[in-house]
Amino acid sequence: MAANHAMNRSRGIVVSDNGKSIAATRLSRPLSDWVNEIVGLIVDNSIFIEEARRSLYGFLDCMLLRTIDYDVFLSRDADVEAVDVGYDVSTYGKKKPVHERLMFTDAVNLQEIMDHPNGDSHKTYQSGRGMAATTHGDAILSEAEDWCDAWWQDYTSNTLQDLDDLWEIFGEAGLTTPLDWYADLDGTLGDLRARCTD
Repeated sequence: MAANHAMNRSRGIVVSDNGKSIAATRLSRPLSDWVNEIVGLIVDNSIFIEEARRSLYGFLDCMLLRTIDYDVFLSRDADVEAVDVGYDVSTYGKKKPVHERLMFTDAVNLQEIMDHPNGDSHKTYQSGRGMAATTHGDAILSEAEDWCDAWWQDYTSNTLQDLDDLWEIFGEAGLTTPLDWYADLDGTLGDLRARCTD
């Protein structure tokens, strides 16, 4: 009886103490099936996130190109003016004369455009550094927050998933703000243009 008891337990069956009756508690599915399903869900979720990332980055790339072509290109050039008052060192954007324009070709590096001052200034809220010259990158990153919101509204407009859950998943993947996209920006303006025409 002990041998039968052990054999039955190994099959997922519980035998009562008196050995005369069996409680049917066999697992409905082998553990390996549950593991495979969980792994499958993780893989599916990873694919889903990567598809969403490609969609978001593609949208942001094209919005960036449009902004560069229509707002940045041929905008007035600017310098950075530093002012040291002893306890505070600030930098201010200073636009050049109207005839001095930003002139560049598709060979210019995107980071060079982003780092260039646009002539405006903003508060830093940092001790000892009151104001800072605003760059094109600062302005674009701020505007890209709205681009992300527009993408989210469009991307989730027909979804059957819970939007709060989806927002949490996307947030963990860095898809609710443009920060990761901006950090990954590289190459030239020509490279950006090519990505938007593929």
